[in-house]
Amino acid sequence: MQLGPFPLAELRLDRLAAVWPEASPLLCLAGSGRYAIVALCWREVPWSEVATRPVTGAPLDAATPPFIRGYLGLVPYDLYAPKRVGDVQAKPRVFRVEQALVHDRQAGLLHVTGAPVASSGFTQVDAASIVSALVSPKGALVPTGDALTLIPGGSDDAYEQRVGEVLEDIRAGRFYQLNLLRYFKVEQTPSRAWIGTRLGRFGGDFTAWFSLPDLQVVSFSPERFLRCANDGAGTLVHAFPIKGTAARQLQDPGLDLAAASALQCSTKDRAELHMIVDLMRHDLYGASVPGTVRVLHAGRLLSLASVHHLEAEVCATLRPGITIGALLAAVCPGGSITGAPKQEVMLAIRAYEGRSRGYFMGHAFYAADGGGFDSSILIRTLVQQGAGSFEYAAGGGLVIGSDPASERREIAAKSRVVTLP
Repeated sequence: MQLGPFPLAELRLDRLAAVWPEASPLLCLAGSGRYAIVALCWREVPWSEVATRPVTGAPLDAATPPFIRGYLGLVPYDLYAPKRVGDVQAKPRVFRVEQALVHDRQAGLLHVTGAPVASSGFTQVDAASIVSALVSPKGALVPTGDALTLIPGGSDDAYEQRVGEVLEDIRAGRFYQLNLLRYFKVEQTPSRAWIGTRLGRFGGDFTAWFSLPDLQVVSFSPERFLRCANDGAGTLVHAFPIKGTAARQLQDPGLDLAAASALQCSTKDRAELHMIVDLMRHDLYGASVPGTVRVLHAGRLLSLASVHHLEAEVCATLRPGITIGALLAAVCPGGSITGAPKQEVMLAIRAYEGRSRGYFMGHAFYAADGGGFDSSILIRTLVQQGAGSFEYAAGGGLVIGSDPASERREIAAKSRVVTLP
């Protein structure tokens, strides 16, 4: 088979779902960013195999795709959060990838990277048939199924009461901000075709799709967590916390512009973001060369298919020789999905939510053999473990100016990735 690259303007996830072998697992990091990665030949490996690798960062001006061979994986929130006796803890899932499809959206090219490994320990999908099907001039699938029905774990009143309890703790000085999730059971069992179509419509820049025999993680995430690159003088790490939400008003451009403007001018939402920027500065300091932590952007508008957000950017130069595991231990779980001060709010989150989070608010990542590392926060995510039902979770950062009813409506807006018809 010719290794390409092959002309492909867009990697459509509905097409990928249609041509992917039904019995084969699927590992995919894709979205509206420049690159998408789909594993073709891989095997599962222990977390320690990637955690002990040094973070070197790929060159900033690399002309080749960022991923040739390396690792794709999931890091659960639970790995770095306080634990309670009796909690069932989700485990990291890490996959060594020897061959992959890498789509360069900017160049309109599909690359086949690496090479398959002749070993019974590897899952393999035939690259030639997948590429041939993806580059053939066929349209999108007809969308399958309607929006999902989400069944909350408690009533609206119970959720708003819980928000009120958090606000009382904030007023008492226990903490400044706490991210509280609301969990939902999903009434339906979405098919691969439905997932691929839905991700194509509502997936954020950091869409992740891990379809395994015992685990499904379908993330519409717009939030990048950490990205590492090398500028020649050292390894840079960039963090991109998101805070503040305004529902899009796509039927009325004027109202949509007003919603975005109101979010950008919101004192409450900017305070929420600034707290997390300070928290990320603190977390990155523990992994970085002293004096290198800096804020590149304190808050810019990020507009998605269903909502607007505010996004900041914090950067630092990592300590030489730091490993992936040590970097994540310094900054995980992410500040935007915990709060401040982090240790106290993580204890409070476990008590308020009454359960471990598992993969919700964890991280999807790739770690390339060439040194590149990029990751997301698993917000806007569906999870199915074993033969259980799918679940969905959404939440928001609560600060002293939060209003319980407004927070409930914000969760509804964040759920529109699966509830909009």
